[in-house]
Amino acid sequence: MPTDIAPVVYYDVVVIGSGIAGCTAAVRAAQTGAQVALACCGPLFSGSSFYRGTWGLGLIGPTDEADEKDLEHTIRSVGCGVVNHKLVHRFVHAINPTLDWLEHDCHTSVRRASAAAAQQRDYLPCFDHKHRNWQGLEHEALIQSFSKLFDQLHITTLPYHSLLDLIEVQNHITGALLYDQASHKPVVIHAPSVLLATGGFGGLFNPTLTQPEVLSSAHAIALNHGCSLVNAEFIQLMPTIVSPIRGAIFNEKSFKYARVYSKEGRALVHATPTCLDARSEHGPFSSRLADAALDLEIAAQPSGTVKVQYDLPEQIPEFMKTYFDWLAAAAAVTPQDTLEIALWPHASNGGLYIDENGSCIGGPAGLYAAGESCGGMHGADRLGGLSSANALVFGHIAGSNAGLYAQNNKHTGRSSAVYINAIRACQNAYTQFTEGTACARAQEFIDSIREHMQQSCVLNRSEETLAATAQKLAWLQETANSKSCSYAELSDYEQARLSPQKWNDRRALSALQQNLLLEAQALVAAMRIRTESRGSHYRTDFPQQSKDHDIMYRVFLDKDGLPRAAPLNEGASHVR
Repeated sequence: MPTDIAPVVYYDVVVIGSGIAGCTAAVRAAQTGAQVALACCGPLFSGSSFYRGTWGLGLIGPTDEADEKDLEHTIRSVGCGVVNHKLVHRFVHAINPTLDWLEHDCHTSVRRASAAAAQQRDYLPCFDHKHRNWQGLEHEALIQSFSKLFDQLHITTLPYHSLLDLIEVQNHITGALLYDQASHKPVVIHAPSVLLATGGFGGLFNPTLTQPEVLSSAHAIALNHGCSLVNAEFIQLMPTIVSPIRGAIFNEKSFKYARVYSKEGRALVHATPTCLDARSEHGPFSSRLADAALDLEIAAQPSGTVKVQYDLPEQIPEFMKTYFDWLAAAAAVTPQDTLEIALWPHASNGGLYIDENGSCIGGPAGLYAAGESCGGMHGADRLGGLSSANALVFGHIAGSNAGLYAQNNKHTGRSSAVYINAIRACQNAYTQFTEGTACARAQEFIDSIREHMQQSCVLNRSEETLAATAQKLAWLQETANSKSCSYAELSDYEQARLSPQKWNDRRALSALQQNLLLEAQALVAAMRIRTESRGSHYRTDFPQQSKDHDIMYRVFLDKDGLPRAAPLNEGASHVR
């Protein structure tokens, strides 16, 4: 395929991802005076933040300054100790100020519990021991306010643009290589700062409680540029409605009013009133709680699903009424309907390792991350309402710092060596894409990756299953490499069948497949090294928590470019 000269567009900051973290980061970067582009692989306002299987997002913060210390302590306790204390402190201290910024500076309306309902049991956050300052972030309110801000701040939006690679020169970010799905062409953006707000690891599984545009490939791209993952083994598993609507979040608060039985009509052993009441206190599965037995029994069913029917009181709590009203409006499902539920992978508690400024530790200068794509401020379990809080807080922090960094490190002066090297790197990235190899079976291999991850990395993790998955992933990688070729290596017949656009599509899909393989291997490495069960991480061969693992683990690439897991304080990051 002949290589054209790539048109290079300049921005100070490129934000990848248009969930709450990405939108917040783009706005904050622009408010510093930076010229900002916001790219996302799906439509604008997408990802898990705008998942249509729920009415919106709950968010919690400390009730006052005195509550901040308790919230920090609770995050560490619920996280089973495997958190970065500095990140936790920065996080908690910034929640309320950032929420004030969203509401007053961004003019975003939030939902508040009524005074009478605020102390109801249903407003107690998942895994928490007390009520906090609860806010509801509704999709439409967020979309309206962010849309106005994008216009006012002249933020360029690039929907349906997926990230192919980061571009760096001498350990400094110089841009990003994107793929425009509409024009079927690579797009080169020259920028001194890139911010990743691409979501968690949900795209590695099928089925999953994430949007299709959560590709789960940016972590692998960042690993290839020297970054590390922390707490990658901690992935939340959530009760999910699979019938009569498929893929809607099941309100765990309703467990206390539920009768749960097998598809054949048999009562579940652990579906006792006491266990169901306890299970209604939290959405995600946790191996540290006694009610984990119910989730394990659900997952052990031949279909992996159970049926649920309700015996509701005449007066249901406000929080639950909001949920049932949404369910009726969105899917015509009523409390009288029989539901079928399963446990699906949902949010990630870990991700890219960042510092208190949102900068990716070990990565090139100018690379930032925010939201579910980063980790360290959450541990084995995460309090309910802190995922959206994290998206806001670190979107705000990382966006501010990315904007300021970019303006202090602009590649100005077309004759300067820095500028020339940056443009040359951008052109090289474009050439490497157009002249690289592609695999005609890339989608088949992507489906296989997700199938293997679903089979062995949900609630049936063990050394046997994880080692087998590692071997399968290595075989997939070897097979995909052997089936890949450049455009020039295609036969005349194949070249005649492939338009430039179709070839580019194949190249982009092959890049996704390669990144998913690397990311899947990284997660398996993290799951294998933690030979215990802790919070959301459950090992059938090590069902108990062990003091030997009271540490955080990170995953990085070794000198051979393979994922390696080690204690956080051990060894250097990727050999650059």
